[in-house]
Amino acid sequence: MGESLWNLRTMRDLKMPGEIFSQARLKTINALSGTEENTPYSIDENLLAAQKETDRQWFAKQELAMQKARKKLFSMRSKLKSIKEQNKERSRHRLQLMAERQKKETGKERTISETAQNSSNSSMFIEY
Repeated sequence: MGESLWNLRTMRDLKMPGEIFSQARLKTINALSGTEENTPYSIDENLLAAQKETDRQWFAKQELAMQKARKKLFSMRSKLKSIKEQNKERSRHRLQLMAERQKKETGKERTISETAQNSSNSSMFIEY
């Protein structure tokens, strides 16, 4: 309990608001003018080098991510292109088979395009 008595504030320790404002030196616009040109400064080269290295690493990481995304997009496009071409070839083959079947049934030869137009299941032949 004796230690807490030292921390007590008395009337001498308290300051009135007028005393605080009178002691503070307010700076006006005129007092602040020209401070930027006259203020000495120094650049911390170590900090600047560390920031540059951090930026370089960040951009390198971004470049790798972009390359990975481009590679993934290219592989996806090539896969879709191969599926599309495979489906076209399969469709042509089916049309050929249908034309051969029609030839056997009727004895009359038809072209693939006529077979596709006259086929009953046209939803099977989707053009992309």
